[in-house]
Amino acid sequence: MISGKLSDSDFLAAQRLHRRRSSRGVTVASLIVAAAGAVVLLAADRAAGLALLTVAVCGLPGEGAQNYLLLPWQARRLYRQCAAFRQTFRYFWDEDHLADASDDGNSRSISRPTPVRTRRPHPISSGVVRRRARGDFAV
Repeated sequence: MISGKLSDSDFLAAQRLHRRRSSRGVTVASLIVAAAGAVVLLAADRAAGLALLTVAVCGLPGEGAQNYLLLPWQARRLYRQCAAFRQTFRYFWDEDHLADASDDGNSRSISRPTPVRTRRPHPISSGVVRRRARGDFAV
């Protein structure tokens, strides 16, 4: 059995973990745009290169502000608004079931093996192509 209470710092850490992939993507994209802007600035068009560099230079501080200013404020506000985050939760399991419980209620799920997916029949062997050729089948 596992039980505990979610603190505001735990909730903020979970939000940062959830956002980590998109944050890394924005940072990498800003660095790529900056490199492209530098190449364009040196090789071809000064205006386009400056525009790309400006986008990249503004994107990186914006991402930092999102991660270190806006996200903590939003997470604290959401944690204060939702009383369910502050309740004690419990998870327990056995060979056949997984269950959780809190002050609001509980749930129990049956552990079943994943169903085997069956393949759909091939369109030619199922007659779809023949029906389309005759005009019996709407696309």
